[in-house]
Amino acid sequence: MTTPIWSRLISRRKFLKLSNLAVLGVGLLAGWSAAPFLRPRNARLRPPGALEEDRFLATCIKCGQCLQVCPPQVVLLSDLDEGFGVGTPYIVPRAGGCILCAGLPCVLACPTGALEHTLTEGKDARMGLAVLSLPETCLAMLGQDCRICLDQCPIKDQRPIVFRRHAPPDGPVYHEPVVQSTCVGCGKCEEVCPTKPSSITITPRLRWPGVAA
Repeated sequence: MTTPIWSRLISRRKFLKLSNLAVLGVGLLAGWSAAPFLRPRNARLRPPGALEEDRFLATCIKCGQCLQVCPPQVVLLSDLDEGFGVGTPYIVPRAGGCILCAGLPCVLACPTGALEHTLTEGKDARMGLAVLSLPETCLAMLGQDCRICLDQCPIKDQRPIVFRRHAPPDGPVYHEPVVQSTCVGCGKCEEVCPTKPSSITITPRLRWPGVAA
């Protein structure tokens, strides 16, 4: 008995529908299983007020508003190699640190709160911490009169860096830059450090012990 043509068409449609669903299911499963590997490979320095990283990635809609209103134009957007972080804003301190603008326009421009709207002053930002990563190349540690990291810091009244004097009996006097809890990790010190590579660098998301995020 010959199967009616309309029955064969319905069967074909069901087959195609089920096939498409199966392919979609495999794709979603592959995406979910690969998710941990699609996150940014390296920790990025986020603009002031950025939520905890997982929440930030889930909340940021990659609109670029923070970039557009940044007066020094130091906010960048992540490229395709960032996985889930593609299109999210970040700062490269060596290329240009955050100057903690009055009023924090990047925070005000964020439409979703990925940059926390309760943050109103740069001194309360917690972007990361400065670290004297190459003390052997620091000019102050070598006995030279260099204070540029402190001089160019946008936080003027809380001295995020102090210079501790050392006078060893068998060597020249030198001054050790010591990062304080008032450091917010804006990256300006890394930008202006005269050594190459920079003797002082920013570790994103790092917190001073006991200081709330």
